[in-house]
Amino acid sequence: MSRPTMRALGAALATGLVVLAGCASTVSGQGSPADGGAPRPGGPSGEAPKPGENKPAYMKEAEQVAAALPATRGWDVCAMHDLPALQRASQGTAAWIAPLSSVSSCDVSLRDGAGKETITAKLEVKVELTGDWETGKINGVPVFRAKPVPGAPAFGVSCPHAFPVKAPLVVKLDITSVSNPPRDAMCTMTEKYFTDLLPTLQNPPAAGSSQPRISLYGKDPCAALAPIAAVAPVSRKGEPRFLVPTAAYACEWRTKSEPGYVSIEFSSLMDEGGQRVRFGNLTGFRKPGGMDCEYRVPVDPPINFKPGQSPIELGITIKMEKCDDAAAGQAVASVVSQSPAPSTGQAKPVRLGAL
Repeated sequence: MSRPTMRALGAALATGLVVLAGCASTVSGQGSPADGGAPRPGGPSGEAPKPGENKPAYMKEAEQVAAALPATRGWDVCAMHDLPALQRASQGTAAWIAPLSSVSSCDVSLRDGAGKETITAKLEVKVELTGDWETGKINGVPVFRAKPVPGAPAFGVSCPHAFPVKAPLVVKLDITSVSNPPRDAMCTMTEKYFTDLLPTLQNPPAAGSSQPRISLYGKDPCAALAPIAAVAPVSRKGEPRFLVPTAAYACEWRTKSEPGYVSIEFSSLMDEGGQRVRFGNLTGFRKPGGMDCEYRVPVDPPINFKPGQSPIELGITIKMEKCDDAAAGQAVASVVSQSPAPSTGQAKPVRLGAL
């Protein structure tokens, strides 16, 4: 997920477009924002806040999402895909499967009859404001479908569907095609595949159902912001900051009016570039920009998904207003110290990468 999207969702939650209630929860065996998210010993350098000091809280409008997220972090998003069903719906041949943008999501690319990769299907566990989406049922299961955008072209437009987890948290399916078919055709294709996926979405596969194993599954990005939150609890205007999760593996530390002061996402990295920075046993990359500073820290081994293309490396992306290696190191330390989701997946796991 790109940062503009994260900011937009955070702003929507902050302004009360979604009214939520609930309480924060935590994955067994790892720190939570409520208790300071303290890293365990042995991770990269960086100290967690002392107990009782500036404990970060979730924005009230985001508490219900926060309470629902721990369960979703035990899922294996890539193993949710059903390749035979997708190939039937698209009449294509699967070329590769990988979390191409974020650990919260997973993509499948398909070749057409000429051998060209023309279709991509993405599943993502995310916050989605579905107030203006169509609602209905498929085989008795409540679902959402995005309405066409007024004035948008009739061709080359996708038709996203979503399965509600706990409003506004959903599992979203979006199928796109570079051949620009009519939207009606995309809706037919997406609904056909989505219908076949519904039993899986109702009972998602556990982490470890795809290989190589994604070590970031089960970890809490909001907890990783606790060390930064402890030293920057308010904005320059004196407004209190809060945690706002925007996807299963994305979180912001922000006020109700400002963009994210700091954001973190467990994402897919490719050709990181930038200045090298050591965080304990990990090597990260710092990229100062005009508006903010970005850190990218690969964590898992590379996944080769396309011949001639650089592999992806799953890791941590941190964005903040200005570069601060110590603060970034504390967030990385918290992520590394958390326990991953138990590996209780399928006997025959989905193999990530080229197919």
